[in-house]
Amino acid sequence: MKYIYHFSLFVIMLVMMTSSQNHQHIVYAQLLPDLVINRIQVFNDDTGEEYSSGDTIVNGTDIEVQVFIRNIGNADVETDFMLEYFDNGTFVADDEEGLNIDAGGVDEEEEKHDFELYGFGTHTLQINLDTTGVVNESNENNNSSTFTLIIGTGSQYQPDIVLDHWEVINTEIDQTLNSGDTINDGDWIRFWTHMRNDGAVDVTTNFSLELYDNDVLVDTEEELSDIHGNGSVTEEEKFVFHVYGGGHHTFRVELDTANTVLESNENNNSSTFVLNVAGSTATPTLTPTDIPMTPISTPDGTITPAATITPNSNADNQVSIDSATIQAGQSITLSLQANVTNLGAADVDVVFDSSVLNATCEPNRNDFDANLCNETDGKIQLNIVSVSGITGEITLADITFEAIGQDGDSSTLDIIVNTFEDPSDNSLDVADNDGQITIGIENTPTPTPTSISSADNQVSIGSATMQTGEDAVLSLFANVTNLGAADVDVEFNSSVLNATCEPNRTDFDSNICNITDGKVQLNLISVSGVSGEVILADITFEAIGQDGDSSTLDIIINTFTDPSNNALDVADNDGQVTIGSETQPIDVTGVTISGNTTGSTNTYYAFVAGVSPSNATTPITYRWYPDPSSGQSNSQANYTWSQEGNYTIAVEAENEGACVRGSYTITIGTGGTPNPNVTPSVTPTTTPNADDEYYIYLPLVLKNMYGRKIILKLNEPCISESTPIPTSNSTVPPTFTFTPTPNATPLPSHTPTYTPTPTNTFTPTPTPSHTPTATWTPTRTPTPTCTPTKTKTPTPTPYSFYDDFSNNNSGWAIVNNPGW
Repeated sequence: MKYIYHFSLFVIMLVMMTSSQNHQHIVYAQLLPDLVINRIQVFNDDTGEEYSSGDTIVNGTDIEVQVFIRNIGNADVETDFMLEYFDNGTFVADDEEGLNIDAGGVDEEEEKHDFELYGFGTHTLQINLDTTGVVNESNENNNSSTFTLIIGTGSQYQPDIVLDHWEVINTEIDQTLNSGDTINDGDWIRFWTHMRNDGAVDVTTNFSLELYDNDVLVDTEEELSDIHGNGSVTEEEKFVFHVYGGGHHTFRVELDTANTVLESNENNNSSTFVLNVAGSTATPTLTPTDIPMTPISTPDGTITPAATITPNSNADNQVSIDSATIQAGQSITLSLQANVTNLGAADVDVVFDSSVLNATCEPNRNDFDANLCNETDGKIQLNIVSVSGITGEITLADITFEAIGQDGDSSTLDIIVNTFEDPSDNSLDVADNDGQITIGIENTPTPTPTSISSADNQVSIGSATMQTGEDAVLSLFANVTNLGAADVDVEFNSSVLNATCEPNRTDFDSNICNITDGKVQLNLISVSGVSGEVILADITFEAIGQDGDSSTLDIIINTFTDPSNNALDVADNDGQVTIGSETQPIDVTGVTISGNTTGSTNTYYAFVAGVSPSNATTPITYRWYPDPSSGQSNSQANYTWSQEGNYTIAVEAENEGACVRGSYTITIGTGGTPNPNVTPSVTPTTTPNADDEYYIYLPLVLKNMYGRKIILKLNEPCISESTPIPTSNSTVPPTFTFTPTPNATPLPSHTPTYTPTPTNTFTPTPTPSHTPTATWTPTRTPTPTCTPTKTKTPTPTPYSFYDDFSNNNSGWAIVNNPGW
């Protein structure tokens, strides 16, 4: 018997010849590696404790997963390969194994990865080797292994916040009060709420406390301190304010109202304390129990001008509110401003004509220890307290007025200062400066760059039309900066729609999405903060109503904070679901800009984009060029310029069907009269600047190896090729014309060369000079030579697709077109 050995890479060819039987046997024995996971070890990344598969741990535990890999095949692994980590089938992370692993199972290589484990219940961690299949193994079915951990529930594995006791003091007489005691009308009462954590796990997440007086919200505070488990220590939070109104007052504290702490018992977060107030039961200066707290919706475009304090006396302290002109049915937010020295307590009313205006109020909750702002018929009642004293210019409250009267009606905003004291209850000298609201068309608007729709954070949901019985998935979408926690509801008509919800489980550390009758309740937490465009949840709506029914998708934002529990400015954009046949979209066909034609330096000017037709399908997206001071993406944008000159701005308006553009010029000088009724259309015609930006519209030519061609012309951009985009440092933009002359012969693998002439209008003329030398020899013919002999000049028209090939052969190649 004769053996012939042939070595090639990892393959040994054994040739065995048997002379007695007069024939030859060839046997192939292939040497291949075989990767396996030898073992998995999991540790608590904070304490170093090692877990066994099946152990129960605390929600949110940082774990380190160590994977030990061996090669039990008969060839070395010399190729980098990937490991992927999954949690209950959901991809978590991947790593690249970059080390060689010897054959025979002798060496053991280690890979590790850290992550936090969230979500109660069983978690099966699965690690897969060589997920991209770069290593050719003798056994491809043993590259996976699992490890199980359980996120436990109950007091052993979760915190449990409870109110330990109340400590209530009447500061008027420095007396400790018991529940059921009697006080005088208007007494200063200081409430301390002492909390403890009965769970075995520490509270590491900030949470909120709310204090109610007879079910009316009085104040909200943020608890910033960690609370250790097992009830070993207590934390306290303080509320201080006047108690007004004779009769029975039940004070109630609600802990963790946003459910940011996942507790073993969510039903023991409330406690009450009762005080009886002596005196008349008639309506007092501030009676929280008699004041409805129904918010008034503010339409899009509501502006919030900052009040300018103009002292009307020599008093040391001033309280002012601005004036405004608005249309009937519109709303405006005016700030009650103050310039104060050591303000400890203020009791201030703003009286208005209730036949002309409605009002709601939001007090300053950041700078004062206690704040109460309510509205009765024709009166805003504000009560605020600072234990340490406030000095400087400050907003006492933001008051939103809705115009319910007719054109020509007006109402004085009469400020009445009842109490103005320092922290020691000494009266402060104060003067007030009243405002006024007039209903009608404002003759000389003074735009401000602040509007309700220019909030730093946005939460939106789309709209849909569908048939009865059909489903539609709409994403609750957000554009955010450093979002740490969100408590958001989406309310809908439950007689029209059913809903289910899937929260974003990838970008947030904790995610809860519940459905009650007519409401989606979403709670998300990110310990490190999330920024950018992100989907909060995908909500599936089922149409259960009849044709013609519709339901608004009303977004209600309860909490929106950064990881340090600071409130974030946020605006919401509601959606709608309609049952019935979907109507065809109405394209926007034009857009004009209205605003001042002249102005002064360092002054804000507002410009409003108006689209045609007026019934164009919404939503409409607006893009302003150059970027405005505020209002990007809105129909109103605000600009200011620091130097004199002619400035051009432009806006694109785009909806589902089309995109259009308009431009506008303003002259900035030392003065000028605003003229909001002028809506010119401007076409700039000056010399190009080096910094100006242009869109060039080019065809794309595809050609296959058999001589047939495809000409594919991409959709035109919203901005035409002959119209420049104004930039932040340009005044009147130039006109730029580009004329392609595709008259050169297309040849394989050729790079055209040309020298552009720097003129205002130019025609780049490619002048290729070359001799084709490449030959192409297909296998079906012995020695053919492929030489281009024909020039084809593509002349595409917009939005067209040309095709002169007759059969369906493969082998397409993209070729250069020297005619571009």
